[in-house]
Amino acid sequence: MQKIDLQKQFEDLPTPAFSKDINIPPLSKEENVDKKWKVIRELIKMRISHREFMMWYEGFYLTKISNGIAEFSCTKAYQREWILNNHPRLLKDILFETTNQNLDISICVRGGGEK
Repeated sequence: MQKIDLQKQFEDLPTPAFSKDINIPPLSKEENVDKKWKVIRELIKMRISHREFMMWYEGFYLTKISNGIAEFSCTKAYQREWILNNHPRLLKDILFETTNQNLDISICVRGGGEK
């Protein structure tokens, strides 16, 4: 078995060209909220039972973060009330972990329900 001179192999590799002027467009607000929601959702799943998650967080979404408020939406008024009564601390803690901000929580019911 023959030995390979790795240093020689590395010297033959081309050096990548880096440009300091790469313009990567910022995420749109919708993309940013979607990415945050994916992380928040997974953290919620990790901290509560699967049954509880499926019962109360199906159809629950982060819609926007602005002016110190994280706005969520859900499909039913009783779902909104249950989450606000039983998981406000959970949501606030997870929001702080993901955004580094102490955000208030607002939950709207989609489909013309009460806010």
